[in-house]
Amino acid sequence: MPSGRAPAEAVERYRAQFVETVRCIAHGSRASSRERRYEVDQEYTIALNRSEPLQLRSSPGRYLSASQRFRVARNEGGSTGPFLAYTIEYWYQFLFDDEVELLAYHWTPEAFALGQKTYPHLHIGAAMVSVAAPVLPDTFHKKHVPSGQVSIESVVRFAIEELGVPPLRRDWSDILDRGQRQFDDDQLE
Repeated sequence: MPSGRAPAEAVERYRAQFVETVRCIAHGSRASSRERRYEVDQEYTIALNRSEPLQLRSSPGRYLSASQRFRVARNEGGSTGPFLAYTIEYWYQFLFDDEVELLAYHWTPEAFALGQKTYPHLHIGAAMVSVAAPVLPDTFHKKHVPSGQVSIESVVRFAIEELGVPPLRRDWSDILDRGQRQFDDDQLE
């Protein structure tokens, strides 16, 4: 979990890790948060490419959309600074032709008031479910398949290792490993 000497520094490190991760598979990756000031115990949203799907490198028609909500907190006894930023919700989505959902990972633990599923889950897009599927062919894409918490680093690694998206950087594995360690440390707190 990225930390810093001031809330803004912790947020900048968080944002930089998010961007560096996505740049392993997509050009022009930018992530922004609309806030100019960051305060402790407040929640903020960061979105890849201003919430517009970003085309994956050598995969015509394949896109990634990614957003996270994060919280700024005090980092008691932290060696890298007194403030940190950590993920509290995420929405990651692989799309075809910028609109057809292939896979979507969601975690919205604080959305119970909205009637949403609060546990980490995966949606398998309708385009991925055969019409001849023996179980729920017309509605399976609406089901919430439990997944455990998924980092943006895991999503990018999946794109490279399983979907065949060529990495843009030679050090992609090191970048993803470093970010995954930060994510895992965050989950242990």
